[in-house]
Amino acid sequence: MANWKYKLRLGDLRKKFEANKMTAAEFGKKVAERIRKQPWFKANEDELEPIADEFEGVSDIEEFDAVLDTLYDWGDTTLPTPKEQMPVMNKVCWVDMMGWV
Repeated sequence: MANWKYKLRLGDLRKKFEANKMTAAEFGKKVAERIRKQPWFKANEDELEPIADEFEGVSDIEEFDAVLDTLYDWGDTTLPTPKEQMPVMNKVCWVDMMGWV
């Protein structure tokens, strides 16, 4: 487990996609919109804007998954963690695709 600095909730969008209420392209556009609306977006814009741009350009779920992997990699970046907190690491962002947080 980790201590997450940010949380990005996307479970509601995933559920709509799985219920065939949106296409992969629409799913990508909604994720990009959600990323840009986060209060912490501006502080991380250099890393997140290219990811959001990629989400806007997806045309199928395979492309979506590839961009999602990039978002996961960004979110899983380890932040400075006090020694006494180990082995629980500080990480950038929990990307919640299941609606858990």
